[in-house]
Amino acid sequence: MDKIVSLEQRIHDKRRKEERERYLKRIRSLQRSVQCTACHLRCAMCGVYTQIRNEAEKRFFLSNGFALCENCKKEYEDFKALSGKETPSDVHWHNKEWFRMWSAWIEYRKALRAFLESPEFKRLLEELNQ
Repeated sequence: MDKIVSLEQRIHDKRRKEERERYLKRIRSLQRSVQCTACHLRCAMCGVYTQIRNEAEKRFFLSNGFALCENCKKEYEDFKALSGKETPSDVHWHNKEWFRMWSAWIEYRKALRAFLESPEFKRLLEELNQ
């Protein structure tokens, strides 16, 4: 009897292995997407490679938690300056849609940061390391 192989058990084991592989692929995919969006070598808004060249850029990066290229940083500063003000900008593309885009991006960054700090994400990383 010891030499009899249970086909049901083999099928069950194969399904469990396939499910585990799919689960790990999903975790790795999530990990890559989070790593890429949180990468400090790329502009968090447009994705171009950046370099922190001076102390002011480093302070800006550390205080906001994300790196921006020079152009996106200027746009972000314009957005912050225009927030709460009723005066229109001198730049023609700074319209309500532009403002909504930056507002949505800020909310996205907050949500991403909250997700990265969540106990569930930390548990997910522990699972991946095992």
